[in-house]
Amino acid sequence: VLPNATEQGLQETWNRGMDAELRADCESRVNWQRLEALQAAGGFGYWSRSQLFVGPSESLSPVHYDQYDNIYMQVAGEKRFLLFDPRCADGLYPFPVSHPYDEYAMVDLEQPDLQSFPKLRSLEGRGMVASVKKGEAIFIPTHWWHHVQGLTEPGDGPWSISVNFWFAIHKVLLEGPHPFPPHLE
Repeated sequence: VLPNATEQGLQETWNRGMDAELRADCESRVNWQRLEALQAAGGFGYWSRSQLFVGPSESLSPVHYDQYDNIYMQVAGEKRFLLFDPRCADGLYPFPVSHPYDEYAMVDLEQPDLQSFPKLRSLEGRGMVASVKKGEAIFIPTHWWHHVQGLTEPGDGPWSISVNFWFAIHKVLLEGPHPFPPHLE
């Protein structure tokens, strides 16, 4: 879904090939007024896009960051998030800029290799854990590192389904407060 701001509020443009039944289901279930209110209350930039995640309940998304403010909602199943603030980047060994995986860490948090990545040890105790269950949401600020593991609970079924709403950060970059004194801005 790609949103467009109009005088009437948010309007969306759907990707080509989207099944009409799925599109109708999404359109009928999204409370656009609530989304706009959340956007205003959080001081977020414009709603940039959404993504639907459907996968096995034990799915894993290795540690990475997004360049958007993110509201991540769990529709079915449960996920555990391990979050690190942006200042933890050194210990996570990000891939170099312009690398195809430049928003991902080189370390594998499932099987840490402290010989190859010794600075990873400096992050011990610095991560924050959050579990997000069906019907719950989590806010992930732009550039916060997150490692996401699907959890299997009795009765959840074999699927994990999530949807997120990414908000552009241009507003934050263009408006204050900035870390520089006014004469340097």
